[in-house]
Amino acid sequence: MKAGTYGLTSLTALVIANMIGAGVFTTSGYALADLYTPERVLLAWAVAGGIALCGAYAYGALAEVLKESGGEYLYLSRLVHPAAGFIAGWVSLLAGFTGAIAFAALTLEAYVYPAHGWLAAGSIVLAACLHGIHKAPGAWVQNVMVGIKLLLLLWLPRAAMGSFGVGSASLTEAPPFSPSSFAESLLWISLSYAGFNAAIYVRGEAASGKAVRWALLLGTAIATVFYLLLNRVFVDTAPYSAIAGEAQVASIAVESLNQPFTTTLFKFVVPLALFTSVSAMILAGPRVYAQMAADGRLPQRLRFAADAAPPGQAIWFQAALALAVVGISTIRDLLTYLSLTLALSSVTAVASLFVVKRRQLATISYLSLAAAAIYIIMTLLTASIGAWLNPWQGLASLVTIATGYVVYRATV
Repeated sequence: MKAGTYGLTSLTALVIANMIGAGVFTTSGYALADLYTPERVLLAWAVAGGIALCGAYAYGALAEVLKESGGEYLYLSRLVHPAAGFIAGWVSLLAGFTGAIAFAALTLEAYVYPAHGWLAAGSIVLAACLHGIHKAPGAWVQNVMVGIKLLLLLWLPRAAMGSFGVGSASLTEAPPFSPSSFAESLLWISLSYAGFNAAIYVRGEAASGKAVRWALLLGTAIATVFYLLLNRVFVDTAPYSAIAGEAQVASIAVESLNQPFTTTLFKFVVPLALFTSVSAMILAGPRVYAQMAADGRLPQRLRFAADAAPPGQAIWFQAALALAVVGISTIRDLLTYLSLTLALSSVTAVASLFVVKRRQLATISYLSLAAAAIYIIMTLLTASIGAWLNPWQGLASLVTIATGYVVYRATV
């Protein structure tokens, strides 16, 4: 691996691209159906943003301790136990990246043109080509696309400013606030924040640990602001009956503005946003498998190249897995499963920060530990309620983890 390939700008763009993707364009319709008022939905997005910022701060501390790529797999393998690391890598393999890439690609197809999976598959192959040949061009194109995406997304709140509240998205008589419904919506929304830790996956190729830490915080903060602005448009400009429970909440809300230019612009920016999400995960995910291969946990052909080349075979391996999931899954199927599984994986990784403190492997500030504690408690609380409300999806998450342990034992 060649250190220093990714600076603060590229790392921050990677975080933003991982975050602003399929979730923000689909989740709020489901959340509004359960929470009934725009104010409650926006509160859920704000709370999720605060939790993600705590997680980003904790991950930043871990990135200063361990200077290699690999994310949760690396942290848990080195700090807890190889089995814990392998299970985290397994979760990344099946859910963290494979399922999430398929989710973003399928959402892209749903917004652009239903093509029985062909358009979704094409976006995955294109992203693999972009990052599988050479690092620098892929990073440059990614940065440019993210910049364009953010500029275009800024137009939407401005265009909708005079329409806030006009659609009366709330029910005339909304039911009382339900903590369990709020927790389930928070779980779904957390999937949109799941990419806040994206920069850790290329830590070994980053300019410095400080750059990674700042990228995590800046990227998460910028994405949170955009989420609040965009969701104000999505849930407060169209009637409740039109958007509640709908996956394409963003398109419905934009069309309700009756602004032809904004509608046309939105039809361009959503595919761009979703493709940059697919692209960012194709860039980050294979770094986990390459590290696992370097440790002898996956076939050696997936490991990092000796020179500055990207882990090409790991990238195509990732693309092949995502293509398989595209062929067998739907958007709604993936939403709760991914939210639960990724929540459990990130919590265990953040908890390893306390192992660093206990073993005195590095100096960890009390602020980092407090942020980690808040993230762990809030994420576990939300995931527990979500699993209780969706037992089959919770079971699927546990099966994913259990099979990871079985495969680990078989390969020891």
